[in-house]
Amino acid sequence: MVNGPTDAFISKLSSAFICIDLDTAHEQHQSLFFSSLPPEVRQLILEAVLGTCYDSRKRYNRDSIWRRPDQEAPLTSYTDVLNTCKRIYAEGRLLLWQSSDLVFYFVPPPERPPRCTNPFRLEQRLKALQSEGLYPTIRSVQIFCHLTSLQTFSCLQDVLDLENLNPRTVITTIRHTDFPGWKTDEPLSISGTWVSRCILPTSVNKFVLEIESLKRKAAQVNYLTKAALQTWFFRRTDGSVLTADVSDVTVSEWQGRSTLNDRRWIRDESLPNELHYHITKLIFRPRSWGCALAHAQEQIPDLTVPSCLITRLSSNGASVRVADHQFRRMLIRHSKTFSTPPLHGSTHSWCPGSWPEEKFDRADDAEEMDPSWLFPKLDWLLSEPEDTRFGGRQTGYYHMSRRQS
Repeated sequence: MVNGPTDAFISKLSSAFICIDLDTAHEQHQSLFFSSLPPEVRQLILEAVLGTCYDSRKRYNRDSIWRRPDQEAPLTSYTDVLNTCKRIYAEGRLLLWQSSDLVFYFVPPPERPPRCTNPFRLEQRLKALQSEGLYPTIRSVQIFCHLTSLQTFSCLQDVLDLENLNPRTVITTIRHTDFPGWKTDEPLSISGTWVSRCILPTSVNKFVLEIESLKRKAAQVNYLTKAALQTWFFRRTDGSVLTADVSDVTVSEWQGRSTLNDRRWIRDESLPNELHYHITKLIFRPRSWGCALAHAQEQIPDLTVPSCLITRLSSNGASVRVADHQFRRMLIRHSKTFSTPPLHGSTHSWCPGSWPEEKFDRADDAEEMDPSWLFPKLDWLLSEPEDTRFGGRQTGYYHMSRRQS
């Protein structure tokens, strides 16, 4: 599982598809790559070369709320091999997309990486491929989304309905900070509404559900995972059903910084400046038609943990404000994805998420990610877009795509 590509990465994928007359391609029989290796082996080699990988030169800030073991840096792909000759280009151009892992963040801008994948721009790229008669099957699609948005909006289905996307694996990750009430240490629960609405394309042969919370809530996470294993299933457009088995469950742990953007969560620290996470992975796979018929009339239940597993901690002094300058720099970087700075004047006067002026009287208990103060001067971002897909006003992707086009 890897991190999501930036718009620059998507552009790089698309720029690899240039106009070349493949009818004039040299057979390259003098090359051992073509004369000695069968097509199946050449395909494996090209997939390895063209596959996405971390750009270690641009690692995410260690205190950013989105950094985690599988989200440490943006993706990049090395496409120079496609410029070697026409035959390499012909064999590898579609593999460039088929070996890609796409990640979407359906959260407010301050809670996602700068220049993360804009689904509206991706949709344009996919349509361009289709117009050229190219129909890739993307290796994997990963979704990060607040549970409230996942249950209220159709972000997940909007991605699955993208024409010509055809993902083979879909990953939905519910992080500690995606649960409603995580700041006040509320019990964990997941509504089944979004599962009932989800219809997977026929290309999907694996749906991965990841549930994460603090290690002290491991019992709650395990309970939700077991309940999902026993009662949840996903439908495909061809009528088949994806269910999970006990053998499809894995459990892992990891440790990260206790500072998330601009707040240090002292209440939840397992060690000074560290949070200890517990995460489960549940894999749903296509089953027999008999299984599909058995689940046809079943309802997807909500998942809630029993009171015996709930131990709440006080919210008094749960966190303290830190990393002011660091968070400010992060927001300035975010601003570059929204608009062009003015020729004169302060950067802070125009950037989205700009730090409030000194005269701005913000109460100590104000919501840190409240767009009313994070985006005080961007009325275009606060207005409801014409196309409300992919999170609408909350994510701002539509407005971003219009301003960048």
